[in-house]
Amino acid sequence: MKTKNLIYLSIVLIVGLASCEKDDPAPPAPPAPQSNVVIVDYNIFNPAIWYSDSIYLIPNTVKIDASLTIQPGTIIKLQADAGIEVWGNGTINAIGLQDSVIIFT
Repeated sequence: MKTKNLIYLSIVLIVGLASCEKDDPAPPAPPAPQSNVVIVDYNIFNPAIWYSDSIYLIPNTVKIDASLTIQPGTIIKLQADAGIEVWGNGTINAIGLQDSVIIFT
């Protein structure tokens, strides 16, 4: 009887160990998202380009005294009481496309 119980115990132990799987390590954390918001809290005195893969947030009035090119598909958000002033040498080149408009909001 003791032998029979020992055999059953051995079988249960072998089956139990065989059914255990190695724990997979936790997957790596995803990379932190890159911020695509550019806060424009400075004046533009040198030629600049605003790219469509970013959102430009203007918290205060920005003075432009150089060439500013805004790519099609770019979004510009002005906070309340903010604005854009174009000075003597300043130009804004903002030509959107039918399927890629430039949005000022």
